[in-house]
Order: sequence, then C-alpha cells, then structure tokens
Amino acid sequence: MNKLDVTLASSTTKKSIDNGYKDMISSFYVINKMRSAYDSSSQTLHPAQWLYTNRDFADWMYGITQLKIDSISADAFSKHYKPEVKREPIQEQQGAKTSLAVSYYLIRHEGDNELVVTECNEVADLEFIKNRWLISGITSNNTEQILDADAFNKEYASFDSTIDVYSKADSLSKKYPWIPSDKEIKTAIEELKAIYEQYTF
Repeated sequence: MNKLDVTLASSTTKKSIDNGYKDMISSFYVINKMRSAYDSSSQTLHPAQWLYTNRDFADWMYGITQLKIDSISADAFSKHYKPEVKREPIQEQQGAKTSLAVSYYLIRHEGDNELVVTECNEVADLEFIKNRWLISGITSNNTEQILDADAFNKEYASFDSTIDVYSKADSLSKKYPWIPSDKEIKTAIEELKAIYEQYTF
C-alpha cells in the first residue's frame, strides 16, 4: 500500500476478494499522477519521508504507519527478494486457514488543505494456496479523522531547524498517535535514498 502498487496488492489476496483497498490505491495513484503532470515539482511520500524531506510542504502524504500484527510491530514496507536468492519453501498444508488481528493508521492528503487519518483495526483471514498465504477476507472496524493540513504544516514548521526528524516525530506523537515510529522513519528514509540513488549518475 505504501508504494501505491496495485499489482503487488493484488498478489497478496485471493482473486475473489473485493475489499475496496485495490480501488482506493488505484484511485489515489491516478490522482497523484494527474497532480504531478500539472506540478512536476511535487510528489507523494510516505508520512515518514514527508517529515524527513519537508520541502516547504510542497508534497502530499500517503501511507500506513504504526502497523501491528497480533499486537506485534511489523514492517510496513514490502521486501522484494532477488531472483538469485534462494529461500526455503513454506511448509504448510494446502487449504490451511488462519486469522490475524491487524492495526495501523492510513494517512493521505485529500487536496492541499485536508489530511485524512484513518485508524484501522481489522481481522485478516488467510488461506494457504499453492506456495503462499493469501488474504481471503478482511473484517474492518475503522474510524476516520480529518485534519487541517495547513495547521499541521504550521505546527511542524514551528520546530527549530536544528532538531532532527526523530525528535520532531517524538514530540508530535504525543498529540498525533499516527506519527511514524523511529524504526518506520529509518526504513522510509532508506527507501527514499535508494530511489534517489537510481537516478544518480
């Protein structure tokens, strides 16, 4: 979800499942592309990357933070293994089923002035098919809050420029529980730097 990758999202679910997430990712992807076409200087970043770059608030936020699976903190960024890396196959009985409790915050800009924060508490049903676990169903109990993006920008701008992103995030998290954790910030920055390195000659 953090990468706005519909194909990747589809590869984790059964074909029969229709939970609205793929449509949401696709819609935001299209909106983001249209926005970039009109203003090539702006981009859409994960909340942790947004906090790190802070380019005079020119960018939008999109992504999930504070991801927990069965109350254990999890990595919100997907890992892709290189084809040459051999991994042990998952040993599981075909058709096996299980369920996991998942919680996270989904943050996204709705235009320049609204920041929508959705607190998601879900139960994901999984089924083992062929050689992997796939999501077969999701039961959601979500609540949505709309923040004034300009007010949040001003609050973030009020920090002294010498304070690092981790300290700023720690301070903000006392008021905004969706603010990314230190680990999420570190991973998001590494992802961002890896993208920039691709275009360094």
